[in-house]
Amino acid sequence: MAEALNIDKAGTRSNAIYTTFLDTRAEIAEALKGLRNQRATLQLTFECENSLHRARILDVLDDAVLLEDLQPRSGLPLMSNGRRFSLSGRADGVYLFSEENACVRVEEDRGVPYFRIPLPTNVLYQQRRRSARYQLPVRTEGRAAVVKLIRSIAADKDHSDTLSGSLLDISAGGCRVSLPGPIHPPLEVGEQLASAAIEIPTLFDLAADATIRHASYNKRTRQVICGLEFTGMHVTDRRRLEQFMQSLSATTSPKG
Repeated sequence: MAEALNIDKAGTRSNAIYTTFLDTRAEIAEALKGLRNQRATLQLTFECENSLHRARILDVLDDAVLLEDLQPRSGLPLMSNGRRFSLSGRADGVYLFSEENACVRVEEDRGVPYFRIPLPTNVLYQQRRRSARYQLPVRTEGRAAVVKLIRSIAADKDHSDTLSGSLLDISAGGCRVSLPGPIHPPLEVGEQLASAAIEIPTLFDLAADATIRHASYNKRTRQVICGLEFTGMHVTDRRRLEQFMQSLSATTSPKG
């Protein structure tokens, strides 16, 4: 690692590995979201400790990272006392490393702890290859997977349109939905929704802030297919989504 830390911000390529430092909030948050979406295991090394600990990213906020599932449990007092630690994680050809991290607050959701870490200011980034986002198709065994989108129309801030459709597939970072069309005004790439709600009766539900990432209308089927990115959700919903992804991954292969 010492050799890697001598690399300048411009980045280098060696043996098909691209290495650089990320030092802007947007870059770092995006990279960490990649590990979150892949449910990657992080390796944590606390100062003055020889043992290795593990955790996962629950969510990435504008100014913080939420960690959960800290193992072994001997790391709990270290987190609670603000002991500094380095973290590293690898997923889908990407490796991240960050030093001088510390928990600023231990919080709970339904009695289960999670840990608030300020967003790192400098992250070593290595990428072996680029690949598609890991998405999981939904198998609901006959249950109707309903999606409701509430739009905030820019031309009339007091007016919202509610759109209802079907969930086609889902990942930790977003989903793809089918909506009856045509839609007026049309969905636009980059449009921020007031809210997005997903419900599979008796199985799964969540509410999230979301942004339209792509949308297309099929005149023959009169359906609009659009992709959403989850840009924010309550911790309880984030945990519910993580548990749903785990249940799907046990029975379903990822999409290419």
